[in-house]
Amino acid sequence: AAGLIEFWIDRAYLEEGRGWLGQALAGSNNSASPLRAKALHGASYLAGAQGDYAPCEALGRESLEAYRALGDQEGAGRTLHLLAQVADARGDPERALPLAEQSLALARELGHERGVIVSLRHLGSLARQAGEAERAATLLEEARELARSLGDASALAHVCTDLGALALAGGDGETASRLARESAGLHKGIGNTAGLASSVHLLGLIAEQEGRAERAARLFGAAESLRETAGSVLHSSGEADYRAAAARASAALGQDAFDTALAEGRALPLEDALALAASDAGPGTSRGNEPEASA
Repeated sequence: AAGLIEFWIDRAYLEEGRGWLGQALAGSNNSASPLRAKALHGASYLAGAQGDYAPCEALGRESLEAYRALGDQEGAGRTLHLLAQVADARGDPERALPLAEQSLALARELGHERGVIVSLRHLGSLARQAGEAERAATLLEEARELARSLGDASALAHVCTDLGALALAGGDGETASRLARESAGLHKGIGNTAGLASSVHLLGLIAEQEGRAERAARLFGAAESLRETAGSVLHSSGEADYRAAAARASAALGQDAFDTALAEGRALPLEDALALAASDAGPGTSRGNEPEASA
C-alpha cells in the first residue's frame, strides 16, 4: 500500500488510497518502522487532500514522530511540509510559515530536490497571501526552474497554477490564463483530476476578473465536478477569493442565470470541460454582456 502512495496522489485516487492505507495501518503494530512512517505520511496526505484535516494532522504528527525516531531527516522534512499545508488549509498561515521554512531548510540540506520544490511552492503561496508578490515570484520561479530541470511534469503543473494565481493577483490576466492552460495540459497528461480542477477553477477566476461572468460560472461548475470526481476539496485559503468572484458573477448575471451556467458547467463531460477551459472567446464589453464561450 505504501508503495502506491505517489500513484494515488498523482492520479487523485484519494478514497481508494485512504481505504488501503487505513487497512494496512490498522493491522500493523505501533513500532517506528520505515514502512509504517511512510504509510502514516501517505494516509495523512490523502486525508488532507479530501479536506479531512483532523485525521490528517493526527496521522502527520504520528508520522513525524516515527521519522524522527528513525533519524530519517528527509521523511521528517516531507512531513513538516505536510503539517504546514494542514495549518494553512485550516486558516492559520502564521503557524504554517515556520513549518514550511523548516521543511525547505531540511530539503536543501539533504539535496532532496522534490522536497525543495514543494516547500518553495508553499512558501510562495504564503507570500502571495501575505501580499508579498516579489518574494512569491522569486520562490515560485526557483521552483519552476527546478521542476523543469528534473523533468517533473507533476511538480511543474502545480507550479504553473501557483504562478498563474500570482499573475492574476497582480492583474495580469493574459499571463495567468497562459499558465493555467499550461497547467491544465500537464495535469491532463498525467491523469491528475484534482490538479486539473485547480487549473479550471483558476481559469474561472480569470474569466470573472475579465468581465466574462457566464464563462466564469461554467468554469466554476466544471471545476466543482472535477473535484467531486477526484474526491478533493477547495481549501480554505482559496475559498474567500472564490466566494467574492462567484458573488460578483452572480450579481452581473442574476442569480438564476448564474445557477444555470454553473449547472451547465457541472454537467459537462471531461472532454467538453477541457474544451471550455482551452477556449478563449475574448473579454466581454461589460460584466454579464459577453460572447458565448465556445465549448
